[in-house]
Amino acid sequence: LRVRKLTDEHGPWEMEGFIELDELSEGQRIIIPEGEEVPADVEVLDEAVSVSEAVISGEPRPQLKRLGSTVLAGSVVVEGALHARVLRPPESSAHAQVGQQILDVVRGQSERVVAADRIASVFVVGILAVSALTVLVHFLLSGATSMMNPAVWLPAIAVLVVACPCAFSIAASASMGTTAVRLVTDGVLLRNPRALEDAAFADVVVFDKTGTLTMGDMDVHDIDVSSGDEERASEMLGVLHTLEEASRHPMAAAIRRHLVSRGVDPV
Repeated sequence: LRVRKLTDEHGPWEMEGFIELDELSEGQRIIIPEGEEVPADVEVLDEAVSVSEAVISGEPRPQLKRLGSTVLAGSVVVEGALHARVLRPPESSAHAQVGQQILDVVRGQSERVVAADRIASVFVVGILAVSALTVLVHFLLSGATSMMNPAVWLPAIAVLVVACPCAFSIAASASMGTTAVRLVTDGVLLRNPRALEDAAFADVVVFDKTGTLTMGDMDVHDIDVSSGDEERASEMLGVLHTLEEASRHPMAAAIRRHLVSRGVDPV
């Protein structure tokens, strides 16, 4: 990330250069340029700046942050440079706590997973008993003179391999962990494994806010150039592409995507 550190060692606050994220500490002053992600929980120190907190709150519309406001890690600076003071470094930020919640869900066990483990533990005893019985039956029926005869042990080994409850026990935990990770990639944070199990019995789902079912990104439906000359219209679109090329604003990004889809190149 292009985060600059500020220093006052030689007088007024001046930009010292880029700083590594693992070097961020509480109390440091930093400048985060437009379009970059906020690496830590910070406090705004000067003029208002527009920030998107969609990754934390789910609200797609940028929020205006003024002097003294707190901006959480994972937010994106939409418009203006963010001059801020670090409140909590990346490893202690709210964003890191969300990540820890995800790990807790993956590592945690729901009621059904615990039940699967209990069944598997009982199942193991039963499989061992069946294997021992298989050895005894084959010893009596095969006419073998020694218990070391392969004809006695091979059927029992086959029973152990086929009926091993490992897959039964592991599958429940693996499916829960895989589902939790997949949900996070789709923007859904699972805080309680039981909620995922209970979702199978849900009849009604209520979404509480605008933006929950949308991507939260701006999009251009069409650009109408009022000109009868197609060559002139194409040139104007190329100029528009050039003007928006260097901007990191979401509107500029939406315009660029639209122009690229229409095959319009910068002039």
